[in-house]
Amino acid sequence: MYHLFTHNDLDGVGCGIVAKLAFGEEVVVSYNSIGRLNQNVGAFLEQAKIEDTLIVTDLSVDEDNEKMITQFVEDGGKALLIDHHKSALHLNEHDWASVTVEQEDGKQTAATSLFYQYAVENKLLEPSSIVAEFVELVRQYDTWEWEVNKNTTAKRLNDLFFMIPIEEFEMKIANKLSTAESFSFDEVEQTLLNVEESRVDRYINRKKEKFIRPRSVPIQLV
Repeated sequence: MYHLFTHNDLDGVGCGIVAKLAFGEEVVVSYNSIGRLNQNVGAFLEQAKIEDTLIVTDLSVDEDNEKMITQFVEDGGKALLIDHHKSALHLNEHDWASVTVEQEDGKQTAATSLFYQYAVENKLLEPSSIVAEFVELVRQYDTWEWEVNKNTTAKRLNDLFFMIPIEEFEMKIANKLSTAESFSFDEVEQTLLNVEESRVDRYINRKKEKFIRPRSVPIQLV
Protein backbone atom coordinates (compact mmCIF):
# COMPACT_ATOMS: atom_id res chain seq x y z
CA MET A 1 0.00 0.00 0.00
CA TYR A 2 1.20 3.52 -0.83
CA HIS A 3 0.87 6.17 1.88
CA LEU A 4 1.15 9.76 0.65
CA PHE A 5 1.65 12.64 3.06
CA THR A 6 1.37 15.97 1.29
CA HIS A 7 0.60 19.64 1.89
CA ASN A 8 -2.99 20.89 2.13
CA ASP A 9 -2.60 23.70 -0.43
CA LEU A 10 -3.27 23.50 -4.19
CA ASP A 11 0.19 22.13 -5.00
CA GLY A 12 -0.04 19.51 -2.29
CA VAL A 13 -3.51 18.43 -3.36
CA GLY A 14 -2.28 18.35 -6.94
CA CYS A 15 0.16 15.67 -5.78
CA GLY A 16 -2.72 13.79 -4.18
CA ILE A 17 -4.64 13.85 -7.44
CA VAL A 18 -1.63 12.59 -9.40
CA ALA A 19 -1.23 9.80 -6.81
CA LYS A 20 -4.87 8.78 -7.15
CA LEU A 21 -4.49 8.64 -10.94
CA ALA A 22 -1.30 6.58 -10.65
CA PHE A 23 -2.18 4.20 -7.82
CA GLY A 24 -5.97 4.22 -7.64
CA GLU A 25 -7.29 2.35 -4.60
CA GLU A 26 -3.77 1.34 -3.57
CA VAL A 27 -2.90 4.76 -2.13
CA VAL A 28 -3.97 6.43 1.10
CA VAL A 29 -3.60 10.21 0.90
CA SER A 30 -3.17 12.44 3.94
CA TYR A 31 -3.31 16.23 3.56
CA ASN A 32 -1.25 18.03 6.17
CA SER A 33 -0.49 21.51 7.42
CA ILE A 34 3.19 22.37 7.77
CA GLY A 35 2.87 22.09 11.54
CA ARG A 36 1.26 18.63 11.56
CA LEU A 37 3.34 16.82 8.93
CA ASN A 38 6.16 15.58 11.14
CA GLN A 39 3.78 14.36 13.82
CA ASN A 40 1.74 12.41 11.27
CA VAL A 41 4.74 10.98 9.41
CA GLY A 42 6.32 9.95 12.71
CA ALA A 43 3.14 8.20 13.82
CA PHE A 44 2.99 6.34 10.51
CA LEU A 45 6.62 5.21 10.71
CA GLU A 46 6.13 3.85 14.22
CA GLN A 47 3.65 1.28 12.91
CA ALA A 48 4.63 1.00 9.22
CA LYS A 49 5.04 -2.41 7.61
CA ILE A 50 7.97 -3.28 5.39
CA GLU A 51 5.62 -3.77 2.43
CA ASP A 52 4.35 -0.19 2.80
CA THR A 53 5.64 2.64 0.62
CA LEU A 54 5.92 6.09 2.20
CA ILE A 55 5.69 9.12 -0.07
CA VAL A 56 6.06 12.73 1.11
CA THR A 57 5.47 15.60 -1.30
CA ASP A 58 5.57 19.40 -1.15
CA LEU A 59 6.83 19.31 2.46
CA SER A 60 10.12 18.33 4.08
CA VAL A 61 10.61 16.27 7.22
CA ASP A 62 12.52 17.21 10.35
CA GLU A 63 15.74 15.58 11.53
CA ASP A 64 13.99 12.94 13.64
CA ASN A 65 11.82 11.77 10.77
CA GLU A 66 14.79 11.96 8.41
CA LYS A 67 16.55 9.40 10.61
CA MET A 68 13.41 7.27 10.93
CA ILE A 69 12.86 7.19 7.17
CA THR A 70 16.48 6.23 6.59
CA GLN A 71 16.14 3.38 9.09
CA PHE A 72 12.83 2.31 7.52
CA VAL A 73 14.52 2.08 4.12
CA GLU A 74 17.55 0.24 5.53
CA ASP A 75 15.15 -2.28 7.06
CA GLY A 76 13.65 -2.98 3.65
CA GLY A 77 10.84 -0.42 3.41
CA LYS A 78 10.35 1.95 0.51
CA ALA A 79 10.21 5.73 0.81
CA LEU A 80 10.18 8.74 -1.51
CA LEU A 81 10.25 12.45 -0.74
CA ILE A 82 9.68 14.95 -3.54
CA ASP A 83 9.93 18.66 -2.80
CA HIS A 84 10.81 21.93 -4.52
CA HIS A 85 11.79 24.20 -1.62
CA LYS A 86 15.39 25.33 -1.15
CA SER A 87 15.08 24.61 2.57
CA ALA A 88 14.86 20.88 1.76
CA LEU A 89 17.90 20.62 -0.53
CA HIS A 90 19.98 18.98 2.21
CA LEU A 91 17.73 15.91 1.96
CA ASN A 92 19.19 15.13 -1.47
CA GLU A 93 21.99 13.32 0.33
CA HIS A 94 19.52 10.45 0.74
CA ASP A 95 18.60 8.05 -2.05
CA TRP A 96 14.96 8.30 -0.99
CA ALA A 97 14.75 12.08 -1.48
CA SER A 98 14.56 14.21 -4.62
CA VAL A 99 14.47 17.98 -4.16
CA THR A 100 14.55 20.12 -7.31
CA VAL A 101 14.06 23.88 -7.23
CA GLU A 102 14.35 24.66 -10.96
CA GLN A 103 13.44 22.87 -14.17
CA GLU A 104 16.00 22.37 -16.92
CA ASP A 105 14.56 25.44 -18.68
CA GLY A 106 15.23 27.58 -15.60
CA LYS A 107 11.60 27.88 -14.55
CA GLN A 108 10.64 27.16 -10.96
CA THR A 109 9.27 23.75 -10.13
CA ALA A 110 6.27 22.71 -8.08
CA ALA A 111 5.76 19.46 -6.19
CA THR A 112 2.90 18.49 -8.51
CA SER A 113 5.04 18.90 -11.64
CA LEU A 114 7.92 16.96 -10.07
CA PHE A 115 5.67 14.14 -8.88
CA TYR A 116 3.93 13.89 -12.26
CA GLN A 117 7.32 13.74 -13.99
CA TYR A 118 8.45 11.01 -11.57
CA ALA A 119 5.26 8.99 -12.13
CA VAL A 120 5.60 9.16 -15.93
CA GLU A 121 9.32 8.40 -15.98
CA ASN A 122 8.82 5.38 -13.72
CA LYS A 123 5.89 4.02 -15.78
CA LEU A 124 3.46 4.57 -12.92
CA LEU A 125 1.30 6.81 -15.09
CA GLU A 126 0.84 7.10 -18.83
CA PRO A 127 1.60 10.56 -20.25
CA SER A 128 -1.60 12.57 -20.72
CA SER A 129 -2.05 15.97 -22.32
CA ILE A 130 -4.91 16.94 -19.99
CA VAL A 131 -3.04 15.84 -16.86
CA ALA A 132 0.04 17.71 -18.07
CA GLU A 133 -2.17 20.77 -18.63
CA PHE A 134 -3.53 20.56 -15.08
CA VAL A 135 -0.04 20.06 -13.66
CA GLU A 136 1.21 23.15 -15.47
CA LEU A 137 -1.68 25.22 -14.13
CA VAL A 138 -0.76 24.18 -10.60
CA ARG A 139 2.92 24.91 -11.22
CA GLN A 140 2.22 28.36 -12.61
CA TYR A 141 -0.04 29.25 -9.71
CA ASP A 142 2.31 27.93 -7.03
CA THR A 143 5.29 29.82 -8.49
CA TRP A 144 3.23 32.97 -9.26
CA GLU A 145 4.25 32.61 -12.89
CA TRP A 146 0.56 32.92 -13.77
CA GLU A 147 0.71 36.65 -13.06
CA VAL A 148 3.46 37.18 -15.62
CA ASN A 149 1.65 35.00 -18.16
CA LYS A 150 -1.76 36.46 -17.25
CA ASN A 151 -2.97 32.87 -16.90
CA THR A 152 -6.30 33.48 -15.20
CA THR A 153 -7.23 29.80 -15.53
CA ALA A 154 -4.48 28.96 -13.02
CA LYS A 155 -5.81 31.58 -10.61
CA ARG A 156 -9.38 30.38 -11.05
CA LEU A 157 -8.26 26.82 -10.34
CA ASN A 158 -6.91 27.98 -6.98
CA ASP A 159 -10.09 30.00 -6.35
CA LEU A 160 -12.15 26.86 -6.94
CA PHE A 161 -9.87 24.93 -4.59
CA PHE A 162 -10.75 27.31 -1.75
CA MET A 163 -14.47 27.30 -2.53
CA ILE A 164 -15.18 23.61 -2.03
CA PRO A 165 -13.95 20.90 0.41
CA ILE A 166 -10.63 19.27 -0.46
CA GLU A 167 -12.21 15.84 -0.93
CA GLU A 168 -14.78 17.23 -3.37
CA PHE A 169 -12.13 19.18 -5.27
CA GLU A 170 -9.91 16.11 -5.49
CA MET A 171 -12.76 13.95 -6.78
CA LYS A 172 -13.99 16.54 -9.32
CA ILE A 173 -10.55 17.20 -10.76
CA ALA A 174 -9.53 13.51 -10.86
CA ASN A 175 -12.75 12.67 -12.68
CA LYS A 176 -12.21 15.55 -15.10
CA LEU A 177 -8.65 14.40 -15.85
CA SER A 178 -9.84 10.84 -16.43
CA THR A 179 -12.70 11.62 -18.80
CA ALA A 180 -12.09 14.92 -20.63
CA GLU A 181 -9.71 15.69 -23.50
CA SER A 182 -8.66 19.15 -22.32
CA PHE A 183 -8.89 21.00 -19.05
CA SER A 184 -11.84 23.33 -18.54
CA PHE A 185 -14.35 24.29 -15.87
CA ASP A 186 -17.84 22.86 -16.19
CA GLU A 187 -21.01 24.98 -16.04
CA VAL A 188 -21.44 24.67 -12.27
CA GLU A 189 -17.79 25.53 -11.63
CA GLN A 190 -18.01 28.51 -13.99
CA THR A 191 -21.06 29.78 -12.15
CA LEU A 192 -19.38 29.44 -8.74
CA LEU A 193 -16.28 31.25 -9.99
CA ASN A 194 -18.26 34.03 -11.65
CA VAL A 195 -20.30 34.63 -8.48
CA GLU A 196 -17.15 34.74 -6.37
CA GLU A 197 -15.39 37.11 -8.77
CA SER A 198 -18.42 39.42 -8.78
CA ARG A 199 -18.43 39.43 -4.98
CA VAL A 200 -14.74 40.30 -4.86
CA ASP A 201 -15.20 43.05 -7.46
CA ARG A 202 -18.03 44.60 -5.47
CA TYR A 203 -15.92 44.51 -2.30
CA ILE A 204 -12.98 46.18 -4.05
CA ASN A 205 -15.22 48.85 -5.57
CA ARG A 206 -16.74 49.64 -2.16
CA LYS A 207 -13.25 50.02 -0.71
CA LYS A 208 -12.24 52.31 -3.57
CA GLU A 209 -15.31 54.48 -3.08
CA LYS A 210 -14.57 54.77 0.62
CA PHE A 211 -11.08 56.11 0.01
CA ILE A 212 -11.89 58.23 -3.03
CA ARG A 213 -15.04 59.95 -1.65
CA PRO A 214 -14.03 63.47 -0.49
CA ARG A 215 -14.41 64.09 3.17
CA SER A 216 -16.35 67.11 4.37
CA VAL A 217 -14.26 69.96 5.71
CA PRO A 218 -15.40 71.21 9.13
CA ILE A 219 -16.39 74.90 9.33
CA GLN A 220 -14.05 76.88 11.48
CA LEU A 221 -15.45 79.77 13.50
CA VAL A 222 -13.29 82.88 13.67
